[in-house]
Amino acid sequence: MVPSIFQTKQKTDPLRTGVHPGISETESKRCLLMTANQITQQAFNAGGLIEKHLPHLSKLLLKGFQSSEHPYMKGFVVGSSEMVKERVLSKPKFL
Repeated sequence: MVPSIFQTKQKTDPLRTGVHPGISETESKRCLLMTANQITQQAFNAGGLIEKHLPHLSKLLLKGFQSSEHPYMKGFVVGSSEMVKERVLSKPKFL
C-alpha cells in the first residue's frame, strides 16, 4: 500500500529518542554525552560568533534565553556579552 499524503507520521520526541532532524545519529549521540561544561563552552563560542556577525539576531535570541537555566543558554548569554565588551574596548579612543 502506498502511503497517502494525508497520513501523518507518528511524532516522536527528539529529546527522549536522541534523534534530531538534520543531525546524523553519531552526532546526536555525541551531543547526548556532552557534559554541562562542554555545552556551556560551545554555547559561549556560538554566542560570541553570532554577536560578532549578526548582532540583531543575537539580541533576539538573548530575549528568549533570559528565563532559562540551561547550560547552553547561560553560555550563550556570557559569550554574547563578552563580544559586546570586546567590541566596546576595541573602538578607537580619541582625545
